[in-house]
Amino acid sequence: MRCNRRKFLSAAALVLAAPNRIVAAGRAKWPADTTRPASQSAGEPDLGDQVAAKFHTQGRSCAEAMLSAGLEYLDEPGELVRMATPFGGGMHMGDHCGFYCAGLMTIGLACAGRPDGKKLADKLSNAFTQTWKEHRSLLCREIKKAQKAGTLKADCKEIGRDAGKALDQLLRPIAGCPKRARFARRG
Repeated sequence: MRCNRRKFLSAAALVLAAPNRIVAAGRAKWPADTTRPASQSAGEPDLGDQVAAKFHTQGRSCAEAMLSAGLEYLDEPGELVRMATPFGGGMHMGDHCGFYCAGLMTIGLACAGRPDGKKLADKLSNAFTQTWKEHRSLLCREIKKAQKAGTLKADCKEIGRDAGKALDQLLRPIAGCPKRARFARRG
């Protein structure tokens, strides 16, 4: 498979810049408040279930699990998962959670190539960030501290599942857009 380097780097730059942009956006419901979208059958795993299944399998970190599930969801090549490697464990420093960072990467990929892609990525990134912040810290070290103190009962696998479910809600309406840039054509 071949990857268009220019498109890939443009999308990566958009994804990495997204957390610094704040725009008004709608909110995704956090998984405890959600129901399965009508377009999804009851037996079909959503993005959250896929993230949880991938976490720590095949040596995957939190960020790699989220991006890997996102790549499958968007039908993008799995080789792009290595883009998330440096983001696991809060960028290996306890900073921003890897599930969160890779969620932003997935949003960037889903919006790439659309005429309204930059504006939409800003809106979805803000909604994902606000939803996350309503339920827990963005920082890995603070999440770990709360888990150790017992004030946060969710383990990292559950956090990944919750983040994936919230991301699923945001991406479901746009994932199949024919104008979306593709980074490698399959088959």
